[in-house]
Amino acid sequence: MLSAFSCGSGGEGKDSSTSAPDSTGEETTAPEETDGLPEKDMDKFELKIVHFDGNWLSWALTKLDAESETGDRLNDAIYKRNRNMEERFNCEINVTGKETINAGDIQSEIMAGDSNYDVWFMYDNWTLGAVEYLLPWEELPYINLDREWWNPSATEVFNLEGKTYAAASNYSLSVLSRASGFAFNKDIYNKMNLSENIYDLAREGNWTIDVMYDTAKDAYIDLDGDSSMNENDQYGISGSWKETFWRFLSGSDVRFISKDSNSDPVFELPKNETAINKMLKIFDLFTEKGICYNPQTRDVHRVLESEEIFADGRLLFKTVNFFDLESLRTCDIDIGILPCPKYDENQENYYAPYFGAEISVLLKTLPEERKENVGMLLEALAYDSNANILPEYKEVLLKTKLARDNESEEMIDIIINSISFDFGINAWQNEVGVPIVQRIYVKNDPNVASMQKSVDAQIAKLVEKLGK
Repeated sequence: MLSAFSCGSGGEGKDSSTSAPDSTGEETTAPEETDGLPEKDMDKFELKIVHFDGNWLSWALTKLDAESETGDRLNDAIYKRNRNMEERFNCEINVTGKETINAGDIQSEIMAGDSNYDVWFMYDNWTLGAVEYLLPWEELPYINLDREWWNPSATEVFNLEGKTYAAASNYSLSVLSRASGFAFNKDIYNKMNLSENIYDLAREGNWTIDVMYDTAKDAYIDLDGDSSMNENDQYGISGSWKETFWRFLSGSDVRFISKDSNSDPVFELPKNETAINKMLKIFDLFTEKGICYNPQTRDVHRVLESEEIFADGRLLFKTVNFFDLESLRTCDIDIGILPCPKYDENQENYYAPYFGAEISVLLKTLPEERKENVGMLLEALAYDSNANILPEYKEVLLKTKLARDNESEEMIDIIINSISFDFGINAWQNEVGVPIVQRIYVKNDPNVASMQKSVDAQIAKLVEKLGK
């Protein structure tokens, strides 16, 4: 089983082959991988976790525990994981749900000198607003963020000067549920009588923005015959401008914020000629009239219109993430799933930008005497979730329940193995990722100099705050 957090679409899972024959000619099987943790009786130690209850954060999967087995395989796998941990370590796992958790909540906890919870889950792009109150994950024993059951891209993004302030594993499926791609209407595609199988293109690494543009352009039909493009016509692509253009940019390996040698964030995008050329090409292709159903003029929250057009069978490509797939189950149209397109065929990997989920943090008030047990349990939960929860989510929820063809199952694997983080989206979304896309693609202003001027001052303030 591929790890959800292996790097790049071409990444492979851990080696499960047998070792070379020994001197006797007998083959020996490689030892089964474990979490490597020692056994310990924690004497009813209570691991206390607080996270989003799913009311406000309704667009991601936030289930961390289950009261009982219900027959639903994912629910039951989560229940068994937690109960097995409790039995193995003689501990208790206590999960508390809250509607929201923000920097103010964490500040209040710190100022009061409290430690009501061992682990907090924050909304990803709120996290650095509380960085001065956060405990680096390196201070927990037993945590090994280099292992495949932790997300290396998240570790890199939230690492500042060698200290990691937030981490992601499949203990919470929130990040995985927000992995992005495109759903497509197979009926429309088949009626276009194109010579290439779209799944073959994706499978072979040839699913690019040029291919998507050409396909989307040919999908437009003036259905009401009034010679104007309106909500009654058939379109190639639709989704909110944020969802749409972040997929094109991140999928093309454009990063809003990079890191220097000290792991500090730097805004080098305006000096990156390759990235700027990609951004300008995306502007030329996808702001062309008739290609997208006006994502650049739509409010960020107005996604219902594209959903209605897609469900009505008048849209070829729609932005989706895994969590969205549940809402498409009732559609009468034949649906397929695709990764975000590459920039070109020379790009090695696909990239699936993730944003808008909960991510785990630790507070400075975590008592020293609790760190060993907390670290051991979080490492064990991360490992067990990768080994047992991930297969259930992939095979049962995504593939069996939601994917409608075998090819979409392959595309799901590509997306899972392409999940990527960007500091300018996951940490500084409202300060960097949103204004850049707004200025260039919403306001139709591909002037890089003006974009840089509008963002530079804001970034300088953010960097100064991080340095305090």
